[in-house]
Amino acid sequence: MFWIIYIFAAIFLSFVLANTSKRYAFQLFILLLIALITPAKIEISGSDYVPSVFAFIFNISLEQEFSTRVLRPLAISLPVGLLTLMLHKIFKRKFF
Repeated sequence: MFWIIYIFAAIFLSFVLANTSKRYAFQLFILLLIALITPAKIEISGSDYVPSVFAFIFNISLEQEFSTRVLRPLAISLPVGLLTLMLHKIFKRKFF
């Protein structure tokens, strides 16, 4: 239940923030959505997932643990998202 509410809130927030730029609205929307929705495990052996950006902020501020382990999924998904956006732009330019 939590994830469904969080995903809708992330979509809404990404949409609102992306509409501040008229030229790059679609690209900003996709990148913000990827950054907000990418999940990470709380513990290595556990099966609970949380948004990686918020887990990183929580670890730094409250637990004072400066580990970037929770940012690893984000380090994979953001370049894949950028590559997808670049391919989308190339195909759009060539075929449309």
